[in-house]
Amino acid sequence: MKRGVHPLTNKITEGSEIRDIKIPDKLYIYMSQHIGAECKPLVKKGEKVERFQKIGESDQYVSTPLHSPVDGTVEDIIKHEHPVGHECDCIVIRPDKKKYEEPTTNDAVKYNGKDALNIIRDMGIVGLGGAMFPTHVKLSPPEGKKIDTIIINGAECEPYLTADSQLMIEHAKEIVKGIEIIHDIIDAQVIIGIEDNKKKSIKALQEAVSEHDYLIKALPVKYPQGAEKALIKSLTGRIVPAGGLPMDIGVVVCNVGTVFSIYEAIYKQKPIVERVVTVTGDVKKPGNFRTMLGTTFNHLVKAAGGYAGKPNVVMCGGPMMGIAQKTDAVGLIKGNNGILVFNEDRKFPDSTDCIRCGKCIDVCPMNLVPKIIATYSKNKKFDLAADNHAMDCFECGCCNYACPSKIDILGLIKQSKAEIRRKKDEK
Repeated sequence: MKRGVHPLTNKITEGSEIRDIKIPDKLYIYMSQHIGAECKPLVKKGEKVERFQKIGESDQYVSTPLHSPVDGTVEDIIKHEHPVGHECDCIVIRPDKKKYEEPTTNDAVKYNGKDALNIIRDMGIVGLGGAMFPTHVKLSPPEGKKIDTIIINGAECEPYLTADSQLMIEHAKEIVKGIEIIHDIIDAQVIIGIEDNKKKSIKALQEAVSEHDYLIKALPVKYPQGAEKALIKSLTGRIVPAGGLPMDIGVVVCNVGTVFSIYEAIYKQKPIVERVVTVTGDVKKPGNFRTMLGTTFNHLVKAAGGYAGKPNVVMCGGPMMGIAQKTDAVGLIKGNNGILVFNEDRKFPDSTDCIRCGKCIDVCPMNLVPKIIATYSKNKKFDLAADNHAMDCFECGCCNYACPSKIDILGLIKQSKAEIRRKKDEK
């Protein structure tokens, strides 16, 4: 990858073992936790639910069901603030106070590709790197799209976050079994990409793949090395065409967290009801936590020892692509791999006028002209923003990082993308 930036990695939770946390008093299960059609609740207020019970579903192909992480009672179904910044239908579950045993692993399980795809869909598997694209769709390329390369994304280039790297260290064998399942569905070469500063993750996977011909490639530390299109370019030299998808050039990319969930779905019949999340920044005991979906951010911060000072910003995700929250009472979703806290004593500089230095162009991994798109967005010329390939931006934030004037270029591009989508939906 020729472009990109080198922010401080700040992996202060590197090597922190994955810990379980206390079950919260309430879980907030959002009906939108994937790209595609939003789920509809399958339960009603006051209804008892069981752990792993399907509680939300859509009849659309590009969608995945949702499951209860606990035995409990549906306290309410409400509109609730979503971590990505909008209100969304949400099932509020009051858990029964009990401990849960991990489902038994059936190493003798038999499956074929079609069976595996159906299980992956029924277990609610989506991309856990952040995009939340339904995995059964990704692993079902349309006729004429020949896949010759499967890329497993273990780069985790976002500063501060270590959930994926620790998952690779502690569950390398399970991840490799998940890769085997993907390989059975799509017969293609497998390449595992990991940034070369994750020595323990690389070693763990090298040992776990010793009986396979999967290729592990250590990548230079550079942001956004783990972005899907950038990773494809780094590992294969191929370029995803503007407006295209990886499958257009014969590639499928899966995050290591997704692969681990595929393993659990097949070998344990376990849906996605929890994930590993890094809680870091200005908290007293930063760490990596195995956390039930719907757990509120403030409960997670409490598990990390509480706020270390007065919080100024609580983010869903890392500092480059994360989203600042209006409240810490939002619930964890499938695609949320980190919670980052910044205190009031951290100074965020005010923006000044653009000096036309071109640094945003120099670092953009998609070869866009970010400030031009941002200017069109600011002046509400969204058609011109679209003509300048606003929709090809994958929102890595390199432009903001490089801008000496500290202009929120990415925020303006996001605004233009939202407006372009709205106009498209109206047609």
